[in-house]
Amino acid sequence: YNSMQYWYQQQACQMDLRPWTTSGAQFAGSFFLVADCLAILAATPLALRFINPQVEKFCGDFGHGAKFGLGMLCASLSVVVASRLELQRAASPLLPQFSQCAPDGVRMSDLNAAWMLIPYFLMGVGEIYTQPVLMHLAYIVSPPSLRALSMAASLVVGAVSTSLFTAQVSASSAFVPDNLNDGHLEYGYYLNLAIGLGFYCCFVHALRCLQLRPNDLYA
Repeated sequence: YNSMQYWYQQQACQMDLRPWTTSGAQFAGSFFLVADCLAILAATPLALRFINPQVEKFCGDFGHGAKFGLGMLCASLSVVVASRLELQRAASPLLPQFSQCAPDGVRMSDLNAAWMLIPYFLMGVGEIYTQPVLMHLAYIVSPPSLRALSMAASLVVGAVSTSLFTAQVSASSAFVPDNLNDGHLEYGYYLNLAIGLGFYCCFVHALRCLQLRPNDLYA
């Protein structure tokens, strides 16, 4: 998720941001975040009314672990697509036009930034199966007197995640410079995938331990 908030925009800023090739106007790199919002708006009712019931009908229980796993899969696919687009962008010739949202003097690459709509959209789909699922899980396993605290704690954990990503950005500045043509942004994406896999394994282990204590569940 933090890849989308920071690196996706940086990557888009060095792609061809013009609405059409003869235009002098440019989109901002953050413009393509609209695909994330549209994915949430479109996929949420689709998931609730069709996908979840059909999965439960044919596969049985579609619990927190399965939903979170699906969300992580979509989010990981988003990062994989973004890394593939970055490799294509880096291999594309530079345009004579300078990017208006990248650092001064950075030229756009001859790859349409509209391709970034795909990883943004996939990340939006991943969000509906991760953040709400985790918050619901934390809510139902908490005693009634601590449910409000559990929601506040989930926000704190989100802030900690952002702080960790900030530290990661600083540590990876050698291969993710301001001008992506001088580095390898895809390495940052690969590192994020590895970190995400590690935390997902921790989640699966914790969920299995939780399922061994059904009396801890509160209605």
